[in-house]
Amino acid sequence: MCQPLFCPVENGYNTDWIGAVKALSEISLLRGSRSVVLGSGGAAKAIAFGLKESGSDVVVYNRSIDKAQNLVTELGVKLGGSLQEFKTTRGFDIIVNATSVGFRGTESPVDANVFDHTTLVMDAVFIPVETTFLKYARDAGCRVINGTKMFLYQACEQVEIYTGCKAPIDTMEQIINQELQFA
Repeated sequence: MCQPLFCPVENGYNTDWIGAVKALSEISLLRGSRSVVLGSGGAAKAIAFGLKESGSDVVVYNRSIDKAQNLVTELGVKLGGSLQEFKTTRGFDIIVNATSVGFRGTESPVDANVFDHTTLVMDAVFIPVETTFLKYARDAGCRVINGTKMFLYQACEQVEIYTGCKAPIDTMEQIINQELQFA
């Protein structure tokens, strides 16, 4: 029988960074890459942390410069500026939308013309599966990762932390994809 790895009341874990790093690592080498994280909330902080820990040079853009400044100071990553100042993915290997922009909507945190076909693009938003942000990137020829991959891997990590058992990743992925096709 599997044993939990910790008592949830006594310890805390963040699995967002693990989900993001696993999803991105399937497609690209993170060490030595240059990454952009859009946003400065909890998911953005976790993703920026994971990218930095994986050896990526991380630059953060956010709507509020003050909030972004707090994140970059805490993590020791770079401040790019406001989302309005973000004009191109050229020169970056990876761009991750970690804002809520596009969740259950049609907005994108950046314009369609910012994408360069050499960039790997991931959206932490998973409803809808194909966000406007990802559509813009795909139309520009970018490799894209939708938010379901990050969601899957962070959920698997949670299952393993709480149960001490290997997560049934194939079953979980099938259920997530089945459920989200109607979202």
